[in-house]
Amino acid sequence: MPSRSVRNQALAAVGAFAAAVALLTATAPTSAAAGGYPTCTFYKTISSGGLNIKVPSTAAPSGTTTCNLVLNPNAKSDDAAVKVLQTSLKTCEGYSYLDVDGAYGPQTFLAVKALQSKYGLDADGYYGPQTRNAMKHAGSLGRCGRV
Repeated sequence: MPSRSVRNQALAAVGAFAAAVALLTATAPTSAAAGGYPTCTFYKTISSGGLNIKVPSTAAPSGTTTCNLVLNPNAKSDDAAVKVLQTSLKTCEGYSYLDVDGAYGPQTFLAVKALQSKYGLDADGYYGPQTRNAMKHAGSLGRCGRV
């Protein structure tokens, strides 16, 4: 049986993790706060600067890229729009630690927030049209481009 101090340390660690998730959830904007745009659910391939880049969109091939993604700790993984965003963050923007798992959880939220700060945007952690326009997106032949 673990000692009382080991058990207390484990409980403290679990409590700290729960508090961090609660803080991120409480500070994440809702889709209404994200400009009222529809949620990105897929991706669209756009020709830009001689290469084809993948950008989150509402549907393919005719969906709009004027959409948003927000922190959702309860979201299922394997979301196509989130995977495209995570791939671009990892490949084109230098967030090499980011898992491409399709879930817009705390790791993706914090990467988007850091990216927004890097480009002088309001760092709220949600992906929307301003973030889309500022960031580089993964494209063909391992190259990156902007919308």
